[in-house]
Amino acid sequence: MPVQVACPTCKRQLSLGEQFLGKAVKCPLCGATFMTRVPQPPAPAPPPPPPPSPPGFAFPNLELDSPEPEPPRPAPPPPAPPAPAPVPREEEPAAAPRVEPAEWEVDRPAEERPRPAGKTRPLPKAERPGYLFGLAAVPFGIPFLAFITAFMLNTGLAGFFRMTWGLAFLLGGLCLIVAMISSWPVVARIVASLVLSGLGYVVLLVGVGMNGNRHDLWAGWREFSPPGGGFSVQMPGQPQSSTTQAEIFRGERSEVHRFSVQLRQNDMAYHVHYYETPWGFNAREYLEGYRNEDIRRDFPRAFLVEENPAPQASVPAREYRIELPGNVQVVRRVYATPRRVYIQTVSGTRFSRRSRDVVTFFDSFRLTAAGQEPWNGKK
Repeated sequence: MPVQVACPTCKRQLSLGEQFLGKAVKCPLCGATFMTRVPQPPAPAPPPPPPPSPPGFAFPNLELDSPEPEPPRPAPPPPAPPAPAPVPREEEPAAAPRVEPAEWEVDRPAEERPRPAGKTRPLPKAERPGYLFGLAAVPFGIPFLAFITAFMLNTGLAGFFRMTWGLAFLLGGLCLIVAMISSWPVVARIVASLVLSGLGYVVLLVGVGMNGNRHDLWAGWREFSPPGGGFSVQMPGQPQSSTTQAEIFRGERSEVHRFSVQLRQNDMAYHVHYYETPWGFNAREYLEGYRNEDIRRDFPRAFLVEENPAPQASVPAREYRIELPGNVQVVRRVYATPRRVYIQTVSGTRFSRRSRDVVTFFDSFRLTAAGQEPWNGKK
């Protein structure tokens, strides 16, 4: 049953249900929050006084024919005490009391109802769709694209996968963080996730495009030392070996032992070959005439760009940089020992002599004791 309650701030009469009596409610007109009080029922009327007891027994007056006197009427009840005056509103505490929805607030939407201090509205499901978290899986396509690229380019995979998987986990974690930022609109979070994923693919494509100088960065380098070869060297893979007969020195044919690794990208190739020297071989004279005879024989249309002594060589050695038609570059290093001539060669269309792979190939070459044996007249 509705009860009329006056707002202590604007003095308006409000109609509340009995279930809200004794609780804090909010005035819809002025917005003030106040505690309702349970009205006190009026004091009950005092019971009527008992009828006066009859005086001592008296004999009836038989002589009189008058009726008995009426008993005295009870006194009227005292007036009800006045209602207590309203208590003035005190200062509101720091923490607002819990506000129960009044009768006039029941039909209001939940998001428009007043909320206690310190509480935030939960994020609706429409603002945290599951596909936002699915976008975090997009960067993990980078390792698979890297695998296909490495397979097509015939390069190694070990170091390659370490870098691409690390990049995928980094970008995937950033996409998850973006998906959980509820203060951003859904469209902004989608765009940010796609930008992060696209950044990873751009890094991969740029790395492949700029890999001309260091295309075999992730190749499986290993030490190679053939039986009886008298040398060891680092090469990007397992080399193919072959043996042929060729006239190296005038009037004498020698066996040429070749070991080669051919990479498909840019026709990059690494070669090591050696052959036996004849009796009375002079290493220094051979190197002096190498640029005029052997280079012209092996590369008829070559242009010798540079010739330098080979650094860190334990035997007489020279290094030649050659250019061929078609933008092909060749770097060759020749080692002349009393018994054998060893030749290292790197060729390709786009590479730098100072790249890590070329430096590794040349600097890792070592002659063993068998490769430095003096000539004894036996082959």
